[in-house]
Amino acid sequence: MLNRVLVGVQIPGSVPTGALYYTTRYGIPAPLNNPNMTITPIVRETYAKGGDWKYTFLCSGCLSLSKNEPGFGAAPGSATFGQAYVSL
Repeated sequence: MLNRVLVGVQIPGSVPTGALYYTTRYGIPAPLNNPNMTITPIVRETYAKGGDWKYTFLCSGCLSLSKNEPGFGAAPGSATFGQAYVSL
């Protein structure tokens, strides 16, 4: 999944945290620095217990799924959204 927006999730304790990344190459992606795209966890639906975890979020401005676009992209049907678990 190159050149795509990615949601990365870390579990530093009992509360998972997430961040947006952009994949420019294979390997560890760089954080996405786009003020138009943010994720906000839905606290009541986010948890980590034992080996189980769930990260539920609201993504503002993510519908374009493009690094530079502020909202819907020109071809929304071709958008790809990825996820990853980040091991600390």
